[in-house]
Amino acid sequence: MRTSWLALAILALVAGGCESLGGPQRLIADLQLRGLPAKLGTDFDPALLGGDGTVVCVGAETLEVYDFTDPEAAADAAATVDPNDPSNVGNAIVEWIGPPRFWLRDEAIVMYVGDERAVDGALRAILGQPFAEQVGFEGRALPGHLQRDCQPQS
Repeated sequence: MRTSWLALAILALVAGGCESLGGPQRLIADLQLRGLPAKLGTDFDPALLGGDGTVVCVGAETLEVYDFTDPEAAADAAATVDPNDPSNVGNAIVEWIGPPRFWLRDEAIVMYVGDERAVDGALRAILGQPFAEQVGFEGRALPGHLQRDCQPQS
Protein backbone atom coordinates (compact mmCIF):
# COMPACT_ATOMS: atom_id res chain seq x y z
CA MET A 1 0.00 0.00 0.00
CA ARG A 2 2.82 2.37 0.86
CA THR A 3 4.40 1.86 -2.57
CA SER A 4 1.16 2.64 -4.40
CA TRP A 5 0.79 5.94 -2.52
CA LEU A 6 4.36 6.84 -3.44
CA ALA A 7 3.70 5.96 -7.08
CA LEU A 8 0.56 8.11 -7.08
CA ALA A 9 2.46 11.02 -5.54
CA ILE A 10 5.20 10.78 -8.18
CA LEU A 11 2.61 10.53 -10.95
CA ALA A 12 0.84 13.63 -9.63
CA LEU A 13 4.13 15.57 -9.55
CA VAL A 14 5.04 14.53 -13.09
CA ALA A 15 1.56 15.32 -14.45
CA GLY A 16 1.52 18.67 -12.66
CA GLY A 17 4.92 19.52 -14.09
CA CYS A 18 3.73 18.74 -17.61
CA GLU A 19 0.69 20.95 -17.27
CA SER A 20 2.82 23.87 -16.09
CA LEU A 21 5.08 23.59 -19.14
CA GLY A 22 4.35 26.79 -21.00
CA GLY A 23 5.81 29.40 -23.30
CA PRO A 24 9.15 28.52 -24.86
CA GLN A 25 9.56 25.17 -23.08
CA ARG A 26 6.22 23.87 -24.33
CA LEU A 27 7.01 24.98 -27.88
CA ILE A 28 10.43 23.28 -27.73
CA ALA A 29 8.84 20.04 -26.53
CA ASP A 30 6.22 20.19 -29.32
CA LEU A 31 8.87 20.83 -31.99
CA GLN A 32 11.08 18.03 -30.69
CA LEU A 33 8.12 15.63 -30.79
CA ARG A 34 7.97 16.40 -34.52
CA GLY A 35 11.65 15.54 -34.90
CA LEU A 36 13.00 19.08 -35.16
CA PRO A 37 16.21 20.06 -33.31
CA ALA A 38 14.69 22.73 -31.06
CA LYS A 39 16.48 24.25 -28.08
CA LEU A 40 16.30 27.27 -25.83
CA GLY A 41 18.24 30.27 -27.10
CA THR A 42 18.99 33.60 -25.48
CA ASP A 43 16.67 36.19 -24.03
CA PHE A 44 15.93 39.24 -26.16
CA ASP A 45 14.46 42.70 -25.59
CA PRO A 46 10.69 42.22 -26.06
CA ALA A 47 10.01 45.93 -26.63
CA LEU A 48 8.10 45.21 -29.86
CA LEU A 49 5.23 43.39 -28.10
CA GLY A 50 6.04 43.31 -24.40
CA GLY A 51 6.16 40.37 -22.02
CA ASP A 52 9.34 38.34 -21.62
CA GLY A 53 11.35 37.57 -24.76
CA THR A 54 13.04 34.22 -25.33
CA VAL A 55 14.59 32.87 -28.51
CA VAL A 56 13.88 29.28 -29.51
CA CYS A 57 16.37 27.83 -31.98
CA VAL A 58 15.23 25.24 -34.51
CA GLY A 59 18.50 24.30 -36.13
CA ALA A 60 19.77 27.62 -37.52
CA GLU A 61 16.26 29.13 -37.61
CA THR A 62 15.16 31.61 -34.94
CA LEU A 63 11.74 31.84 -33.32
CA GLU A 64 10.93 34.64 -30.92
CA VAL A 65 8.57 33.79 -28.07
CA TYR A 66 6.90 36.63 -26.22
CA ASP A 67 5.69 35.18 -22.93
CA PHE A 68 3.03 37.02 -20.92
CA THR A 69 1.57 36.60 -17.45
CA ASP A 70 -1.81 35.47 -18.77
CA PRO A 71 -3.69 34.79 -22.03
CA GLU A 72 -5.49 38.15 -21.86
CA ALA A 73 -2.21 40.09 -21.84
CA ALA A 74 -0.95 38.02 -24.78
CA ALA A 75 -4.20 38.64 -26.69
CA ASP A 76 -3.93 42.39 -26.02
CA ALA A 77 -0.37 42.42 -27.41
CA ALA A 78 -1.44 40.31 -30.41
CA ALA A 79 -4.13 42.87 -31.20
CA THR A 80 -1.40 45.45 -31.88
CA VAL A 81 -0.15 43.44 -34.90
CA ASP A 82 -1.92 44.19 -38.18
CA PRO A 83 -3.07 40.72 -39.35
CA ASN A 84 -2.86 41.68 -43.04
CA ASP A 85 0.35 43.69 -42.83
CA PRO A 86 2.49 42.66 -39.86
CA SER A 87 5.00 45.36 -40.69
CA ASN A 88 2.58 47.52 -38.68
CA VAL A 89 2.92 46.68 -35.00
CA GLY A 90 1.28 49.22 -32.74
CA ASN A 91 2.73 52.59 -33.74
CA ALA A 92 5.87 51.01 -35.22
CA ILE A 93 6.62 50.12 -38.82
CA VAL A 94 9.01 47.18 -38.95
CA GLU A 95 11.24 46.26 -41.88
CA TRP A 96 11.48 42.47 -41.73
CA ILE A 97 14.40 40.38 -43.01
CA GLY A 98 12.00 37.63 -44.13
CA PRO A 99 8.30 36.83 -44.24
CA PRO A 100 6.89 37.46 -40.72
CA ARG A 101 4.31 35.18 -39.13
CA PHE A 102 2.73 35.45 -35.69
CA TRP A 103 0.88 32.81 -33.65
CA LEU A 104 -0.97 33.21 -30.37
CA ARG A 105 -1.10 30.29 -27.94
CA ASP A 106 -2.33 30.72 -24.40
CA GLU A 107 0.02 33.22 -22.73
CA ALA A 108 2.56 33.37 -25.56
CA ILE A 109 3.03 34.94 -28.98
CA VAL A 110 5.38 33.09 -31.31
CA MET A 111 7.01 35.00 -34.15
CA TYR A 112 8.87 33.37 -37.04
CA VAL A 113 10.60 35.48 -39.67
CA GLY A 114 11.97 33.01 -42.16
CA ASP A 115 11.22 30.74 -45.05
CA GLU A 116 12.26 27.26 -43.92
CA ARG A 117 9.32 25.06 -44.95
CA ALA A 118 9.92 22.40 -42.29
CA VAL A 119 9.83 25.00 -39.51
CA ASP A 120 6.80 26.79 -40.93
CA GLY A 121 4.97 23.50 -41.44
CA ALA A 122 5.71 22.33 -37.90
CA LEU A 123 4.54 25.64 -36.43
CA ARG A 124 1.30 25.46 -38.42
CA ALA A 125 0.77 21.84 -37.28
CA ILE A 126 1.40 22.78 -33.63
CA LEU A 127 -0.15 26.25 -33.44
CA GLY A 128 -2.59 26.37 -36.37
CA GLN A 129 -2.75 29.19 -38.88
CA PRO A 130 -0.89 32.37 -37.92
CA PHE A 131 -3.06 35.27 -36.78
CA ALA A 132 -0.84 37.59 -38.84
CA GLU A 133 1.42 36.91 -41.80
CA GLN A 134 2.87 38.75 -44.73
CA VAL A 135 2.07 36.91 -47.96
CA GLY A 136 4.16 37.59 -51.04
CA PHE A 137 7.00 39.03 -48.98
CA GLU A 138 9.89 40.53 -50.91
CA GLY A 139 12.36 41.56 -48.26
CA ARG A 140 16.06 41.97 -48.27
CA ALA A 141 18.63 40.16 -46.20
CA LEU A 142 19.53 42.58 -43.44
CA PRO A 143 21.98 41.74 -40.68
CA GLY A 144 20.19 41.38 -37.40
CA HIS A 145 19.64 39.31 -34.29
CA LEU A 146 17.14 37.08 -36.09
CA GLN A 147 19.94 35.76 -38.29
CA ARG A 148 22.67 35.44 -35.64
CA ASP A 149 21.19 33.88 -32.52
CA CYS A 150 20.81 30.31 -33.77
CA GLN A 151 23.67 30.04 -36.24
CA PRO A 152 25.98 27.08 -35.59
CA GLN A 153 29.12 28.04 -33.71
CA SER A 154 32.29 27.71 -35.78
